[in-house]
Amino acid sequence: MTYPQRVRIIDVTGMELLPGIEGKTPEDSIPHIGKEGLAEKVGRLVRITLDDGNIIWGHECWWKPLANPPEQPESVEGEGGTE
Repeated sequence: MTYPQRVRIIDVTGMELLPGIEGKTPEDSIPHIGKEGLAEKVGRLVRITLDDGNIIWGHECWWKPLANPPEQPESVEGEGGTE
C-alpha cells in the first residue's frame, strides 16, 4: 500500500477474517466506525488523521483503504473565458 492513503474505519466484529478466525473491533475505535481520514506512515506505524480531527493509530483499529480521488488538473489562468 502506498501512503498517504484515504481510509475508512470499519467494524469487523463477527466477520471471519481468516478461516476459523473471527474478528473483534477494539473498544477504543468503536466511536470512529464509518469515519474517514488520511493514513500516513510515521516510522513503522500508521497514523490515521480522521476528517473530524481525531487521530487514531492503525494498530488501534480496523480500517480499509478507499480509492484515492483522481488528481485534478491544475487550472490555467486565462482559460475558460467567453469571447
